[in-house]
Amino acid sequence: MKTVEIPIEQCMFAELPEPTSRGRIRQQELMYAFEAQLPISIDQVQMAFAKLGHRIIGCACPKSQLQQHRAVCDAAVPTGLPDWIDTTANLEVHKQLNLLVGEMRPISQIRRSERTMKSTCFVLITAAALFYIGAMRRTHALNRESAQVQSRISEMYERVLPQAPSINAQPDSIRFATRMNQLKATRTGTENGSPQENIRELAWMLSDWPDASKAQVRSIVLDPTGLRIEASLPDNEHASTLIQHFGKATDWKLQSQQVSAQPDRVDLSMQLSHLVKEPDDATE
Repeated sequence: MKTVEIPIEQCMFAELPEPTSRGRIRQQELMYAFEAQLPISIDQVQMAFAKLGHRIIGCACPKSQLQQHRAVCDAAVPTGLPDWIDTTANLEVHKQLNLLVGEMRPISQIRRSERTMKSTCFVLITAAALFYIGAMRRTHALNRESAQVQSRISEMYERVLPQAPSINAQPDSIRFATRMNQLKATRTGTENGSPQENIRELAWMLSDWPDASKAQVRSIVLDPTGLRIEASLPDNEHASTLIQHFGKATDWKLQSQQVSAQPDRVDLSMQLSHLVKEPDDATE
């Protein structure tokens, strides 16, 4: 570290009582006490303080005198102390009065601080970039895995489910759950699920099929929940004929119907349920 010595004639000195406070308040008290003894404004000088026994030695130097040393030196101290200051307790106390501090600190120190700050910022930015890249790669990997799983699920649905009647049909997951509930109810059996009753219901439906409908039946599902018919017809008029026919059935109730127009046909899906007959009221 290169140190320059400032002649005593260019500096101003003072003996000050030691403040009782600490930290920044202590420094401010010393500056206020020293300012009262300076012949020029405190804004024009750079101050330094050192403890000597129970006293505080203050040294001030005009900033204009220090500017030339900032670029080439790391420290600036007075060559000594005036004769009226007793230095018997510490003959080297003047070397503690470094004036190149605070706003007058050396240019080399400022540049070192800037380099350190830039290096720290670079490290932080690099770490953030690496973290971001890693997170993006992990996200892309998870998205690929999710897409593969969805593709496999869709393939499994296509193997076990019939083709959706229209683009507005329910999602495959709901259709699959409905089909599983139907299969479960059929296997466990319900009051309307015996093979003999199923045969009678199918026989009724086929015998009562309207000839004028010109329907191409895609599927007929009879389960404990009711009867579902899916068919393709030439146009809306034939679809209306079929809907009206089953809407007039005596033992069945048309719960819902869905008509989907295609370029060359009309797809119809109907859901029917059994009418529950109420018993005759008991006579007194």
